[in-house]
Amino acid sequence: MINREAKVLIIGGGTAGYACAMECGKHGLETILVEKEPALGGTGFRSGCLPVKFLLDQLKLTRKVEMTGRKLAVDEGALFQKCQQYMAETSQRMERKLKENGVQLLLGNGKFLDADTYQVDLPDDSHQIRAEKIVLATGTSPGYPEPIRPDGNKLLTHREAVMLNRIPESLLVLGGEVEGLEFASLFSELGSRVTVLEMMPTFLEGMDEDLKQPLFDRLLKNGVILKSGCKVAEAETLPEGVKVRTESGETYLGEKAIVAMSRKPNFPKGLQELGIEIKENRIFINRQCQTSLAHMYAIGDINGRMEMAHTAGQQGLFLGRHLALNQSIPWEYDALPRAMFTIPENAGAGKQEKELMAEKTSYRKGIAYWKDTWRGGVQPWSEGHIKVLVSDEGVLLGVWMTGLDIGEQVSFLGMMVQQKMKVSDIEKHLMVHPTLSEGILQAIGNIQ
Repeated sequence: MINREAKVLIIGGGTAGYACAMECGKHGLETILVEKEPALGGTGFRSGCLPVKFLLDQLKLTRKVEMTGRKLAVDEGALFQKCQQYMAETSQRMERKLKENGVQLLLGNGKFLDADTYQVDLPDDSHQIRAEKIVLATGTSPGYPEPIRPDGNKLLTHREAVMLNRIPESLLVLGGEVEGLEFASLFSELGSRVTVLEMMPTFLEGMDEDLKQPLFDRLLKNGVILKSGCKVAEAETLPEGVKVRTESGETYLGEKAIVAMSRKPNFPKGLQELGIEIKENRIFINRQCQTSLAHMYAIGDINGRMEMAHTAGQQGLFLGRHLALNQSIPWEYDALPRAMFTIPENAGAGKQEKELMAEKTSYRKGIAYWKDTWRGGVQPWSEGHIKVLVSDEGVLLGVWMTGLDIGEQVSFLGMMVQQKMKVSDIEKHLMVHPTLSEGILQAIGNIQ
């Protein structure tokens, strides 16, 4: 048994934990990060968000080439193999950067012995760590009812789906929100016959029709079957694949199935015995990410605040500064930028038309199509549009768009909406010519 002490102990090496550890190390806090998996990264960097985007990025390149009138073959096996290699390199880079910042890393399963002591079991020994501050950044895992328990072979989660060595001829996607539709987009582009089963009456209920319809058109063109109002009751693995039965009695068969339904918390072993406050199956925190135990904090998906990789990373960054410098943590999520990395993508910040109408907020809008911008006009793959929503006084309420690679433009739009910029202020700022960013000026010019 090895006894260790630290100023900060961070449990979880995904997006939130990594960002927090980097910031703590940067400011000279003696920091230990514990990760239960054999490699760093979590869902954000290693087994979900980033690898799916890597795979989709490669396919977008081939689609762009095809739209110029040429053909580019995709080596599917090599594509997924390259993805695994890239994710391994990402984990190694994270580990290297942590060490450069003076963060100590332990890879192994652990448990709380008491509120101040966490034990990590390694192959050669166990470490008991006592820390002044403890940060919980353990994230979430795929959630599912017991009759739909994944087996990792035919009934998959995102973890196995990004590591396939062969594209299934047919695929069932259980869940039709962002994660499910990203997988539907990915595998249908690769030639799988995809069926998406969504329990809600409509897909992407909160999204404006003009934003999601181009995605649906593309999925339908790829032969994807979209079934809404279809609640899955059970899934059974068979020699030939997976059979799914819905509550209404319908059955569906696929070579493989991906569960993309909900998320469940990864509570560290022994945590709940400490009496920490939990609400709605997430760790309850205050505005400084502090839990009901004063020396313990929770960041990322485990605290239930937004549950997005970019909010997790920001919480980690600012909690590190809070622990080192006693700075307050900002919670400016009113204009949260978001993106869905399908083909085509959807992205934006602020309010959508559906929200404004539900609130009975008066607004005006302007739309510009990418093909009508100077840069888009010379790109054969230009498709989709940008939409600007403003108040009667000209204050920016929301900016939303659909098209290829438009997720790259959305981050600074959140800042514009958060700062309540007026369109007259935006027009005073130069947009580099020729770039797609000029589209926002054309949309502003088209406001009616």
